Amino acid sequence: MSVGAATLLVCDEKVAHELSDAPVEIKACCGGTHTLRTADRRNMPILLLPNEDEKTYAEYFADRRHEWPGFSSFLAARMAAYLAYHQAGIHDPVEDLDLLETHDAFTISDIQTYEDVGLRPYGRGREFIESGDAYYEGRLPTNLSGGLIGTMHAVGATGIFQVVELLWQLQQKWAKFHAAPELWTRYAKS
Repeated sequence: MSVGAATLLVCDEKVAHELSDAPVEIKACCGGTHTLRTADRRNMPILLLPNEDEKTYAEYFADRRHEWPGFSSFLAARMAAYLAYHQAGIHDPVEDLDLLETHDAFTISDIQTYEDVGLRPYGRGREFIESGDAYYEGRLPTNLSGGLIGTMHAVGATGIFQVVELLWQLQQKWAKFHAAPELWTRYAKS
């Protein structure tokens, strides 16, 4: 969980064009935070994303007592998605986004994140995988890098690593770093 490193050079447009034939502009927004200590969480109404409404969760709450954010949600992820979608004009992330990298340090965090960022309603996160939407040729290819689990979750480097993975995808250079036979041979992965 600590093997690896990543670096990201942030520069102005002029320098970016001097350094790369395919620079990418990155825009970011900051969300809030929320305690991970479950005992400190306060129940609240679900913060609805642009692709959700009250009816989305009518059935979810009808057959059981459910407290949100509870044990199965990170309010910080939901808040970040809420702010980003509204700032970027995203109405349906599965339709409006082309590619996604999620923080999947643990198997359950995949499902949790699919729900927190509105790819599926709470309680139905596994449907994102079962539908095929997350796969390479799916509607929203997700964690094509292998995600944090598949890349040994180098703590401290993971965020930058995922940005670099997305950069390579956007520049159409992913295969240069992942599909080169000489690299697989060099690192005894053939």
